[in-house]
Amino acid sequence: MRYLGLALAVMTTLARAAAAAPCVADVVGSVNRTCYSAFLNSLPTQCWADRGMHGAQHDVTTDVIFSELKRLGLRPYKERFVYPDLYDGIGVACNVIAVKAGVTHPDEVYVAGAHYDSKSNPGADDNASGCAALLEMARVLRGRSLDRTLVFAFFDGEEATDTNGVHRLGSCHYAAEHATDNIRGMISVDMIAWKQPGWRAGTASIEGRTSMAPITLALIDAVSAYGDGLRVRKRYGAGDYSDHVAFANAGFQAVQLIEWNWYGNPNYHKAGDTTDRPGYIDLDYATRMTRSALGYFATAAGVAR
Repeated sequence: MRYLGLALAVMTTLARAAAAAPCVADVVGSVNRTCYSAFLNSLPTQCWADRGMHGAQHDVTTDVIFSELKRLGLRPYKERFVYPDLYDGIGVACNVIAVKAGVTHPDEVYVAGAHYDSKSNPGADDNASGCAALLEMARVLRGRSLDRTLVFAFFDGEEATDTNGVHRLGSCHYAAEHATDNIRGMISVDMIAWKQPGWRAGTASIEGRTSMAPITLALIDAVSAYGDGLRVRKRYGAGDYSDHVAFANAGFQAVQLIEWNWYGNPNYHKAGDTTDRPGYIDLDYATRMTRSALGYFATAAGVAR
């Protein structure tokens, strides 16, 4: 009888997963290339833009993201904090956060993260592309209920370093402030739009520590199911460069979803990382990466019909 009960429990779990899968597919299928492109181009990503911490378009970007989230029916807030700045002595940074509360298990939290600051350049791929993905996910999930809570976190200061040598300022601040939260998984969506040449095109990379195998495997499943043919490669022990690191250091399951061979981007951290550079941004690829990330969150957070 004990084994019969276990078998019935497993069958019930599988049945629930099978029933949920069509709903997830329906949600993921609503991700739209045109909408993604509109979000990307709403951010300062042209050749004249500078979203660095001291850049002319930094605060403008903060406000654009806040306004877009509000327009999408969420209640965003600005999480300001100070840090020891290399140039000004005391600097002020600002995360933009929006919480979509779960209706069944609101204390179980998933975090979709992307940094909106750049080096002193337009940062179209790095990382307006990830911000556009989060905004598109928020658009698609508008009017949908989730079993668990999903946080849309737009981090400031990922590219910055304070006087103590600390990187990833915004995500470190958030992870410290929410260290006691029941965060079940975090994905940093970072650099997902470069149009790569040759065999590297159409490949997603999942990067994180070996201890992040559970979330890595779950994200691989999502890419395989919802990435419209994206190949996926995992790189354990690599990728300690993005905002997921702050969450991993805090003991949470966290990885980075990023374009394969991102370090080969000839415009990485350069003035050429712009949306108005012909043939540079691959909107089809970015849309597929967005669908992959949403597939993970819709499955993990439990999207309702």
